[in-house]
Amino acid sequence: MTFDLAGVYVTDDRVDVLIGRDRNPGVAKYRLADLDIELARGDHEQRHVTFGGDSVEYVFKKVRQWLLDTAPHVRSIAIASYGPFESIAVADRKDSERYGRLQRTTTANRRLSGKSVVDLLRGQKSWPSRPLVTVVPDVTAAAIGELYHRHTDQGKWRKGHKDAVLVFMKVSIGLGAGVVRAGEPWYGKLHPEFGQLRVTIHSDDAGFDGTCVYHKSCLEGLAAVPGIEKRYAPATFEQLVAQPDHPCWDRQAFYIAQGCIAATSLWVPGRIVIGGRVMKVKGLFEKVRSAFAELHNTAEYKFYPEMEPREYITWDWEFDVDGIEGPGYPGTLGALCIAGIEARYAMEREKDT
Repeated sequence: MTFDLAGVYVTDDRVDVLIGRDRNPGVAKYRLADLDIELARGDHEQRHVTFGGDSVEYVFKKVRQWLLDTAPHVRSIAIASYGPFESIAVADRKDSERYGRLQRTTTANRRLSGKSVVDLLRGQKSWPSRPLVTVVPDVTAAAIGELYHRHTDQGKWRKGHKDAVLVFMKVSIGLGAGVVRAGEPWYGKLHPEFGQLRVTIHSDDAGFDGTCVYHKSCLEGLAAVPGIEKRYAPATFEQLVAQPDHPCWDRQAFYIAQGCIAATSLWVPGRIVIGGRVMKVKGLFEKVRSAFAELHNTAEYKFYPEMEPREYITWDWEFDVDGIEGPGYPGTLGALCIAGIEARYAMEREKDT
């Protein structure tokens, strides 16, 4: 089997790679609903490359070599990573040094700050197949992967699900959110920076304004890992995670619930999916749902959502929460889907020129 598509998903801990092939490469595909992708199986299933003590360059070299060995004819690769990026505009993809480069304003200890994920993956030599490389935010790819998993059966849309709207929020070292409707990600002039949303400070946090040096009291500065560690020092994040009854988690739920209210009011999704290392704290989802119901006054405010908070706010497909296992890889699968869409976009653009 010839694999011609690849999705690459970058986290703080590792890089994941998934390859597949387009079953109908000659058929126009402009959104997820038009895709028909066959995933690699067996020895070619998803590859995980952890950072450990290795440099970013070395890890991407291993990823690059694995792709060259298993998918030498790949024609489209999508890289999903945390941002913010200097640019992910299609117009900058071929010539601009800004495309796919992370801004240095990201959290100081993040590995990719100031680096280009495109340059890291391509390396010094040209690829034999000269693949198209697309860069997207990690939360956008995860939203598409979640949508694909929840609303299709083996890639075929369930009846009435084609226009589903889903918000994926990731609460980890940083905090962001991706919005997708039937495979179409929502962007403005750049990707959304949901973590910069200003939120109300919890009464027990009076005098603490988070870790964001630009906005103070923003969602990321209060609810992501650095904000938690700063607020509860000298306790480490790992020590707090081991104490699910610690009062800090009620306060974190208060902030994350405000993000859910903003997503509800702005985009009216059918579901909010939350992932990231913060959400792995036992019982935190229930705290978020309870805080959402209280703050949004869902007992009286019936306009939206129609679903109960337990169904409406749920966990990442990858998680094992409350004894429910999720076997998936939404970010990598979403990146693979984007690679398929962008391959078709590129072919249509070539026809028009």
